[in-house]
Amino acid sequence: MNNLAARVLTAIVLLPAVVWWLLWAESGLFAGILAVVCLMAVVEMLRMAAMPGWIGFALVAAISFGMLARGIPSHTTLLLQFTSWLFLALILARGDALQTSIQRLALAQWMFVWLYLFAWSVMLTHGRPDGPMFIAGACVGVWVADIAAYFVGRTWGRRKLMPSVSPGKTVEGAAAAVAFGIPAASVFWHLGIQLNLSLALPLAGLLVIAGIVGDLAESAFKRALAVKDSSNWLPGHGGLLDRMDALMLAVPASGLAWIALT
Repeated sequence: MNNLAARVLTAIVLLPAVVWWLLWAESGLFAGILAVVCLMAVVEMLRMAAMPGWIGFALVAAISFGMLARGIPSHTTLLLQFTSWLFLALILARGDALQTSIQRLALAQWMFVWLYLFAWSVMLTHGRPDGPMFIAGACVGVWVADIAAYFVGRTWGRRKLMPSVSPGKTVEGAAAAVAFGIPAASVFWHLGIQLNLSLALPLAGLLVIAGIVGDLAESAFKRALAVKDSSNWLPGHGGLLDRMDALMLAVPASGLAWIALT
């Protein structure tokens, strides 16, 4: 099976589960599944960063996401995570390994905060009356943008978008993401939650641009660690972080803007 076929098959298998989770899972179950998915992404990230004693770091992350799912204030969980991870890094590294460990800890902390903001904003947005449909529209916009960028970039891509970060991404692919992703999200929101197009269009623009930036940021993280894919958990897609990268910035940016403006 080639990579494209595996990519399509994985998407077909996962899509019904994601739709059910977004639209019909009750709030407690929704938060619990979100916490587990984000924890799995943290495990991917810790293994990529080759953190010594990564299981200890993962345990702290599990407690942090569990506290978030139970509604414990975010600043409390972040303080726990920051101090615990720093303590673990200091006791697990010695001598010459300390500098490398601290550098990898800084990268891991950056990715954790990104994931934590994603989880918190998704829970906040999902709790609004039209929140599940808004998140669904955000996912549709990001996925359509990703598909358009993939095929247009492969077929007509000539100019590199940011070769030092992600050699495979092109200006043509990014333009296709904007051209297709913005109408997809804005039309979904207009029809699904009766969001006026005068608001839906700029929110969709923010969504797609944030998604492109998020994709590049995750590529920069992997490049700093000299890895290609976050894992091989999702055939044809790589790992969870490879599928969540655009969403992790796009959903918080558009969701929090929607909450602020409505």
